[in-house]
Amino acid sequence: MRIDAGNAERQALSAEMELKMTYNQKNQEVQADLDHYGVVRVPSEHFLWGGYRYTNANDALAAAKRGESK
Repeated sequence: MRIDAGNAERQALSAEMELKMTYNQKNQEVQADLDHYGVVRVPSEHFLWGGYRYTNANDALAAAKRGESK
């Protein structure tokens, strides 16, 4: 049995494109709901240390300083 590598690649690309379209469509639906209800997207910073995520720089620094003293 011979496998057509080109056909398999086309099928994989087609499936990937379908997933991206579904993802983009869902994002558009979510954005439409956000717009409708007046919800605003606000970027935020996160600070990572020791496998933990902090939203406050001072908290991340305090944890790092505590970790250093151990």
